[in-house]
Amino acid sequence: MSILADRLTNRIEVWGKTKYTDTLKETNYKWDKIKSVWAEILPVKGVIKSIGDSNYADTAYKITVRKNAIQNLNDSMYFKYENMRFDIDYFQPHFKERNLIEIFCSVKIENSSDVGVTEDE
Repeated sequence: MSILADRLTNRIEVWGKTKYTDTLKETNYKWDKIKSVWAEILPVKGVIKSIGDSNYADTAYKITVRKNAIQNLNDSMYFKYENMRFDIDYFQPHFKERNLIEIFCSVKIENSSDVGVTEDE
């Protein structure tokens, strides 16, 4: 078994809805960065789909973090890492190592330039 610090090598941003008071003194919510945490990101699957004339990649990832790293984790949150947005599908405890949580996310890439890929001419 490897040391946990050797596995959690990616610094990801946790985004979620935060409460704020607007100019009318009403309570509203906005998307905001909550914190940054260390994580392990592993690809799970990838599929290229076509709808009409457009193609897009539908990829799934497993993100592993420490159990206490993200308070009040829910599926309305999302992660950002290197200009990619990881939407949470579901999460579960890591059954082999009890101090970790496995978070399964999806990333939809509609344009290859979204991830820095340029097409050859």
